[in-house]
Amino acid sequence: MSASLSASMSAPLPDPKLAMTPENIRPLLENAREVQAKILECLAELRGLVDGYGGGIGIGGGGAVGAGVDVGMNGDAER
Repeated sequence: MSASLSASMSAPLPDPKLAMTPENIRPLLENAREVQAKILECLAELRGLVDGYGGGIGIGGGGAVGAGVDVGMNGDAER
């Protein structure tokens, strides 16, 4: 056998705790949903502040800061 083949055969098995199984993915998805909900709350609060200020700084409205990308309330980026 070649050296690289024998080295790959003797490599230790990956840690099963790191496997991409439904039991491991489910908590990550739940956390991602919570993070997304919090981000949407923050965006709504920022929009309220911008609207109260006069809307002149361009967050999500196509100004210099928003760069023409608006994030809808469902989290999808829109142009």
